[in-house]
Formats: sequence, structure tokens, C-alpha cells
Amino acid sequence: AWFSVGNLETLADRPGKPLRDELIDFYKEKYSSHLMTLAVVGTEPLDQLEAMVRARFAEVPLRQAVPPRKAETTRRQSPGGGITFTRELPFELRIEPVREIRELSVVFPVDSVADLWRTNPEIYWGHLLGDETDGSLIAHLRAQGLADGLAAGLSFDTRHGALFSIKVELTPLGLKAKDSVLADIFAWVEKAQAQGPEKWRFDELAEISRTAFRFSEKLSPPAFVQHLSRALRFYPPEEVLRGSSWFPDYDESVLSDFVAQLEPDRAIVMLVAPELGNLDRVSKWYSASYGVGSLAQKYIAKTPRDTLEKFAFAPPNPYLPEAYPVSEKNAGVANPVKLENALDAVVWHYEDTEFGSPRAAFEARLLLPKIQSCDDAAQTDLYLAMVVDGLSAKTYQAGITGLGYSLYRTPQGVNIGVDGYADRQATLLEHVLSALTRPQWDANRFQRKKQDLIRSWRNSTKSWPVRQLFAQVKPLLTGACDELALADSLDQVDLKDVKAFRKTLFRKGYARFYAGGVLPSEQTLAMAEKTLKQLGLATAGVEPVVETVAKIPQRDLEHSVEVEHADHSVLLYVQGDADTLRERAHMAMIKQIMEAPFYSQLRTEKQLGYAVGTSILHRNRVPGIGLYVQSPQTPPVEIKREILHFLKGYSENVTTMSETDLDRFRNALLAGIEEKPKNLSQRVGLHQEALYLGFDDFAFRDELANQVRAITLISLKDAYHRLMVDGSRRLWLKSLHAPASGAVLGSADLIGETAYRYAF
Repeated sequence: AWFSVGNLETLADRPGKPLRDELIDFYKEKYSSHLMTLAVVGTEPLDQLEAMVRARFAEVPLRQAVPPRKAETTRRQSPGGGITFTRELPFELRIEPVREIRELSVVFPVDSVADLWRTNPEIYWGHLLGDETDGSLIAHLRAQGLADGLAAGLSFDTRHGALFSIKVELTPLGLKAKDSVLADIFAWVEKAQAQGPEKWRFDELAEISRTAFRFSEKLSPPAFVQHLSRALRFYPPEEVLRGSSWFPDYDESVLSDFVAQLEPDRAIVMLVAPELGNLDRVSKWYSASYGVGSLAQKYIAKTPRDTLEKFAFAPPNPYLPEAYPVSEKNAGVANPVKLENALDAVVWHYEDTEFGSPRAAFEARLLLPKIQSCDDAAQTDLYLAMVVDGLSAKTYQAGITGLGYSLYRTPQGVNIGVDGYADRQATLLEHVLSALTRPQWDANRFQRKKQDLIRSWRNSTKSWPVRQLFAQVKPLLTGACDELALADSLDQVDLKDVKAFRKTLFRKGYARFYAGGVLPSEQTLAMAEKTLKQLGLATAGVEPVVETVAKIPQRDLEHSVEVEHADHSVLLYVQGDADTLRERAHMAMIKQIMEAPFYSQLRTEKQLGYAVGTSILHRNRVPGIGLYVQSPQTPPVEIKREILHFLKGYSENVTTMSETDLDRFRNALLAGIEEKPKNLSQRVGLHQEALYLGFDDFAFRDELANQVRAITLISLKDAYHRLMVDGSRRLWLKSLHAPASGAVLGSADLIGETAYRYAF
């Protein structure tokens, strides 16, 4: 169990009501065996597992507690059941956010759907109303520059009823046209009501869902039992595994009754934007300004027919696979092989013989010398964002079927990826390449995506201070642009700049391809050739692309980050003395042994803050560790002193560590390094990790494990004192509330002749 929200005030004792007594009363009222579900997974025989469960849980009391939902399946007359509000429906709620976000949501109280899992009306209508194909609501709003995204579906479901919501991410122009957008949302729902449920759509959705269940990838045991225990609350025991994926019954009356509840006169309209004025209320716990008002009568009226006709629901899905070729299973594991080719490119191919999966992953890693500055990086991000936005209507149905793509900038270039069921991957790649080479240079799209990127980057200053400190590590060590620098660069860019930049982006560079899974080698080479040909990438005379990582000087350095948040935060980055696997193994072991004590001493015992921990901060082959604290009351200078005090004091624990202790920590560390992949995506991830780090023999994890096994008490003590106590290479990052009150570093202060350089 955990608290999703709360603070010291909400957990404080109240007059006549001590917190402990309230918790005990709550436990006695709510915790009862008949309200609990339990799932156990183990290698022991079922009789033995049952005996273990009975021995541990037989004493859980049975109380007269209220069940989580009513047992009867009859539907109530009033939509939303027992959900009550402080004012009569419909109404409008306006909220001013801290971050720069603009959202318009329409929320409908509906009956609980917990007993309707055989038809899943909330999924059917969420699927239909969340559509992004041509003719959909979001396609219509994007074309006008009014919105960036849309989501539809069930917000939550309780025994008192449920809420179904449609949320639209507005642009600044969309906020000005919010009345028109709201009218279109209601018209979109009205069109769905008028059309009613269609069996072919239900059957298509059922096929997609059943296929996903049939080929679902293996979960870790903890994740699997969590899934099962939750499912036991909603499905009969015999349907727990497949209940959420099966869609066994097309029931037109159930589907019709559900969508009939989505009426404007029972809606809650929520508008979130920083520009809202005349907000006369402030929330108690979040100090957020908000206002409540009536919903104008004009939205409740029926929509004219010509307005409804401008929308269209999705056609049959063209991406449904015709076949599901499946790889071998449990036939051993072989490393990827480098395919001979005439493409002047490296092509790696991995034939899965491990998971019996119909999936595959194809990646084109393009190393592009054109991307040198923050201006180049920002324009690349904007160009790719426009391409992705232009593809949304065409590729939305691909995502529903389990076929996806990725398109993003890396520090050295651009990555193009396609993954999912192998049958239609070549088709999807063709769509992506066509969009890259023939982008839709639409002025509305340009402005919308430019504003979206700038807003997202500048919103980074609203995140937790400790997250802002972590975000500075990569720019300082590698010279990469931070998010504010990218936003500033993009501010002055216009459409003609991006058009001109795109013409030279793929002119020269290197390409490395990887395909893993059930894709044949012939198809892999064909997809690689198609990529190079359509992009026109030339490799002649291209200088190697290099990633640079600063070598921290052998002294303490400090970097201050101005934050708006009231909390204080400190992050200590400790860099290894060498980029060897031996150093990486020792730093991983140091993190392993001090992780729990660091948290226990600074968080639990000294209560310095609520965000306390350690983190691995490797950069390419250069190993590193981070130690962080965020506190509402402890100033940075005191946090730094406490971290140093811990590191010095813990050296005694390292000095007196026994061989038994070391073996225990070693086994825990090796369990993570040598953990066997549970599915194809995890296996692919290990291959790509090895390639990124320059291990073309794919032996990175094996060699790292060997170095962990070679750690001795003497070598560990030496590494701890050298790195954590003597402080040879340490960078302190501290949050401050005044820009001129602390030292500010730039990457140029760190990256010199001694920096690590890795050619691709």
C-alpha cells in the first residue's frame, strides 16, 4: 500500500483524534478477508503452495465491512449511481495550473461497468471516440491548429458508479476557440450515439485484444501476481487470465445503454490553462486557483446535421496481420550476426530461437554530422515532431494492432525504429520513410508543434528540484543541450528554416541497422536498403561521429541550478577514475552496498527530506554514481555536509565487511546483471546496449559479471576510499533560489583534452 498524495498536515494528529487511532479504526472498518484477493506464483506443487498460504493468511479476520462493489448486476436508473457532486450537473470547472498546460475535458458520470466485462462497453466507446484517423475529432482539431492530442476512456470505477472522460490537449489557439472545441466534442459523442454500436467494429476490437493476449510477453513474477490479484476483484477465477482481453459477448443493448449516458446535460466540463482569469477559489491542499460555474445552455442542444457530417469514424483496420509467423522457442540463444551487404552500412541480424514470438524489432541508427549545435538539435526535434504529427492519422490504427514505430533524435543523429508483429513492418516503415522524405509543410502544424516543444522544454523548470539537477548531468558531461537552451534556439526558427535544414540533414552520415526476432535476413536487408535509398544517405568522405564524455578533474566541483520550487536539493555525481569494466563493476558494487544505509540514515533517521537515494549514472563507458537528497527545510550546505558525513562514516562498514557480506552483495548484484530476458524486447535491449558500448561480440554483460566476481574485500575497500572518501572526481549540483548566489559551470569547463571520446 502507498499514499498517492498527502503531507505532514494531512497525517498529523487532530484534537481528540490521534492518527494512530484513526488508522486502526480504518483498518478494522475496511480490512476484511472477504474483501481481499491473493495470487501466488511459485515452482512448488499446488498442495504445497496452498499450505503455505493457509499458514500465513488463515488468521486474517472476517469483518462486516462494506464490499468493494454491489453483487447484483441490475443497472441503476440514474447514470453515475451514487456519485454525488456539490452542485447540480452540468457545470464547468476552471483550473489554473503551475505548468504551462492547456486541457479541455468532458467528464460523464456513468454506471459501474465492473459486471459488464463480457462486453466491455467502456473500452468499445473509448476506442471509437479516441480514434485519430482522418475524419476523427482530433484530426479535425489538429488541421485547424486547435489541439495536439486526445484521449477517451474510463477515469475510474467504484461501487458508487464510474466516470468516463474525453480529454483534449489544446493549443493556445485552441484555448481561444474553446467554445468551438467543446461544441465539437459534444457533436462527436452525439454522432457516436446516432450511429450506435456496430458488430464488425466490436469483432475487430475483440480480435486485436485476443491476439494481444495470445502472444502476450512473459511478465516478471512480482508483476504477474499483482496483475492476477487485481483481476480477481473483477473476473471469475476461471477468467482471471484472459478476462480483460476476451470480449466474449457482443451485446448491443449494453453498448447502447452505455453511450446513451454520455449526455451534455449530465457533463462536467474541466478547463485547465494558465491564462484563465476571474478564479475566485483556492484549493486547500494544493493552493491552486479555480472557479466553478454553470454550463451554458447552448451546449446542451442537439447538434445540427451538417456539423455531424464533417466527422467520420475509422474504416476497417488495414494493419491487421494476415499471418503470425512465430519464431522457435527454447532452442538455444545465439548472438546477432553481421550480414554481408553492398549497402556501405553495418547490418546486424538476430534470429530469435528463444521466445516463440511473432514479433520483431527493426532499428536504423543514423549518425549524422550535420547535428552540431543547439540550433541543429532543436530544428531536428521540430522536424521529427512534424513528421510524427503528420503520420498520426495514418499510423494510429497500426498502434492499435500492436505495430509501432519510433522516430527521435539521439546525441549523434536520428533513430528510426519499427516493432511489433512482423507481418506489416515493411509497410509501416514505408509510411515513415515517405513522411520523412516528403513531409507535410503545413503552417498550422509548424506553429502547433513548435509551441508544443517550447512549452514542454520550459515546463522542465516546474519539475522537482532533484529532477532538474539530474537533467543537468548529461549536458555538463557531454556538451549536449539542456531543455532551456533548446527552447531558446527554437524561439527564432520559422518554417523556411526547417525546410532548408531538412534538405541537408541526411546528406551525409553513417548507418547501423539492427533487426531482431522473426524478421528474415532477406527482409532485413531489403528494409535497410529502402531506408538508405529513400533518405539518400551518403557515407563517402564522412568523418567519424564521436561522443565526448568529460573527465572530471581530481577535485570537488560545484554547479548551481536556479529553481522555482521552494524545496532544497543536492546531487553528488561521483565519476570513476577509468572507463574500464573493472571500475564499472566496483562502482556498481559500491552503489549496491550503500543504497539501503544511505536511505535509512538520511531519510528515516535524520529525516533530511522525502526524496533520498542513490542512482547509477554511467555515461557511455564512463562509470558514475549519484547520491541525492531533496528537502523542504534543510539547506543545501547542510545536505552536503550530511552526505559527506555519511560517506566518511560508512567507510568503517566497508573496512570491517566480511567475506560473507561481500558474497551476499555480490550475488544480489549478479542477479541483476545476469538476469535472463523474459521476452524478445528485453533480449533486443541487451543487444542494443552492447552495440552502443562498442561490444560487437555482445559479451558486455558476461564480462561485467566476471569483473564483479573478481572483486575482493581489498579491491572494494580501495575503490570506496579512492572514490567516495578521498573524493578524486566529484561534481556537486545544488538547487538555489537566486541565480547569482552560487557557482555555475558549463560543459566547456569540464570537457578538455583528457575527455573520453567514443567513435561510432
